[in-house]
Amino acid sequence: MSALAFSGLLNFISCITLAVFVLSRNPANKLHRSYFLFNLAIAIYSCGYFFWQTSNEVTNALYWFKILVFGIILINLTYLHFVFTFLDIGKNKAKILGFVAIASVIFIFLNFNAKLYTGLEPRFDLGFWPRPTFFFHLYLLFWHWTCFYGFYWLLKSLKSETGIRKQQIRFVAIACGIGYIGGATNWPMWYGIHLTPYPNIAISIYIAMIGYSIVRFRLMDLNLIIRWSIAYGAAFLAIFLIYLVGFFAIENILSDYFNIGIGLPILLGIGCAVVIFEPTRRKVSKLVDRFIFKSPDFEIILNGIEKDLNLLDSIEQAASRLINHLKKIWNLEHAGIALWSNSTSNYQLFPAVEFRKEIITQLDEFITQTDYLVKTLEWERRLFRYGIVVDEELIDLTNRASPGEKTTFAKIRRSMRWLGAAACVPLMLNDHLVGFLILGNKHENRIYSEEDKKFLSHVSQIVSSSISDLIPNLSAPNNNWSDESRISDSFSSSS
Repeated sequence: MSALAFSGLLNFISCITLAVFVLSRNPANKLHRSYFLFNLAIAIYSCGYFFWQTSNEVTNALYWFKILVFGIILINLTYLHFVFTFLDIGKNKAKILGFVAIASVIFIFLNFNAKLYTGLEPRFDLGFWPRPTFFFHLYLLFWHWTCFYGFYWLLKSLKSETGIRKQQIRFVAIACGIGYIGGATNWPMWYGIHLTPYPNIAISIYIAMIGYSIVRFRLMDLNLIIRWSIAYGAAFLAIFLIYLVGFFAIENILSDYFNIGIGLPILLGIGCAVVIFEPTRRKVSKLVDRFIFKSPDFEIILNGIEKDLNLLDSIEQAASRLINHLKKIWNLEHAGIALWSNSTSNYQLFPAVEFRKEIITQLDEFITQTDYLVKTLEWERRLFRYGIVVDEELIDLTNRASPGEKTTFAKIRRSMRWLGAAACVPLMLNDHLVGFLILGNKHENRIYSEEDKKFLSHVSQIVSSSISDLIPNLSAPNNNWSDESRISDSFSSSS
């Protein structure tokens, strides 16, 4: 099996797997459905690509090449459909999609009637390649137009959007750029230019990036997804190289000494790839985090936080040092800590300087044990990943809540807005809320990722333990709330 054939096989497996996975997560979602159709078109192209590259006879190669080109033409239509659905402008672009659909039908007809190319011929020991006709020149212009037209709308929307939505569009645009490069490297060979299209394998990376962003983006920020993508892409490349070396070695041994065909080496290669992929990805991911993104070693940071808290002898000092740690990690402009005070019967805010410009100070208000944010952190934090109350998840819960529950979530968001918080981390002592960490918006309003939340859950445990040692007489408020005062159990169970 050649490197190009392997790229087709890998792209096919990746597209089918991700298409089914994403669709299964939410079949009713139109974005998931458009992604499925987009993947299906790429899978048809990749299937034809694989069998075309493994064909030894021109007749067989021509049959699969027609399937390959059929998939390419479908990609034009499904790509624009996906982009318009993603940007929520599909209704305004119905005429454009109609035009692309009609043009696609015409080019499909020309493809199956041998009008886009006059036949195939061996070229540069890279299989059979076509001799393009005038109609193909027109199609190639059409292909580039659809690619750039979709990319244009992504960039245009990028200028008008802000915050998380802007990050999401930027990420999809990057993924589309990778896919364009991977596919476009095939065209020079059509015109007799010896440029082996090894980047064709980048299509797998491209489609995986988009699929992952659809399913998980609301829980992850752009840097984390790009790190994930680089890690998986590098792992794919490493396994690809190992596979090629192992495949040719095993094939030569089996053919020379045992007269066995290529079927067994393919199966052995796929089995080995499955076994070594995840360990390879983990190692690459650590290298990417450490040397490319300078990602902090969370274990070292946790040890540093614990050490600093144990060294200091006042709550003001402890809070200042802790907040400085957290602000550096996430590049925050604002952070603080709220601790329960029996003497004032409310949560005191530290360091005080962090809250001088916040709404809660300007209104001379306080957070008490009856506040819905406090109730949520103590009793209903299971609604949130790792028990961290994050504004993005609050918005998502609000959109799915009943009218009465929407009011409750609005009160929680109001308290967070007063505190300048984008995330609140509970500090528990003997199953009671003695305080909570207050974290403002991250740089460029990036969301708190799964990685962030998991790390913060460990920070919560360390800070809770250290504060109880730092303030021996610290006690929790006596919260004897009835079930009616909490967020409804029906919503908790449905979530």
